[in-house]
Amino acid sequence: MDSLPTSPSPQPDPPNFVPAQSERLQALYPQDDPPWGWRDILIFVVVTIALYFGLTMVLAIGYIAMGHTVESLRGPTMPVMIIGLVTAIIAGLAQLGYLYFRSKMYGQKSFWRGLGWISFESLGFRTEVTSTLCVIAGVALGLAVSALSGLIGQKPGSTVEQLMHDRQTAVAFGILGIFFAPLVEETIFRGFIYPVTRRTFGIAGGVVLTGTLFGLLHFYQLWPNWGQGILLVGVGIAFTYARALTKTTLSSFIMHFSYNSFLFVSSFVATHGFKNIPIH
Repeated sequence: MDSLPTSPSPQPDPPNFVPAQSERLQALYPQDDPPWGWRDILIFVVVTIALYFGLTMVLAIGYIAMGHTVESLRGPTMPVMIIGLVTAIIAGLAQLGYLYFRSKMYGQKSFWRGLGWISFESLGFRTEVTSTLCVIAGVALGLAVSALSGLIGQKPGSTVEQLMHDRQTAVAFGILGIFFAPLVEETIFRGFIYPVTRRTFGIAGGVVLTGTLFGLLHFYQLWPNWGQGILLVGVGIAFTYARALTKTTLSSFIMHFSYNSFLFVSSFVATHGFKNIPIH
């Protein structure tokens, strides 16, 4: 009887054959090996700067055209706060829109998944446990930063203090910081930038560089309190470490959300509902 045909046995790889790092990374964690690179990040930075500058100018000119004076836009006045709030919201939405446009240009099927927004279950984590740990980590980070800030001390006159100079603006910027900022910032830093820094400098280098960029971006809000600025760099590194550890932007988002929520609630309680905001 004729024997059944058999498929040829697979040939072993040559002794010196090593799969490309990017191929292994793409196979295991495609969200950590995106099709974009440093050139795309540079373009995004330029677009963001132009966006914030342009929006601020348009809103300020529109405000003056309505019959208001230029003097009303000097200092931490209510119109300045409103313009800043509207600019941040529109710019954040435009940034997400730009990233969506770029992702489609690169042929990505899922915008959010391509930027690391992946469920815990698909990565082998229990949602309830992992989410709770991220919340606890965010609150613990907020406690640590608050304690260290108290030890370092801070000088009056920072941008944050000026923004929180009355109850209405404090509540508005607090809500923005809790519900909107974490979504936009985590998508940009941990979803868009971190995979490129990780691919270039490795996990440790990517975590430190991305976290440092995050802290430096917020440094102007705390100036002249450079100590708090350094603490915020540490916060950015902690957020990025959570993203690197779990392979999903969802973890850093939850941690960021709980961190900002803790700071907002602490300020709310300390000022009796933002009724007793200290004026320097």
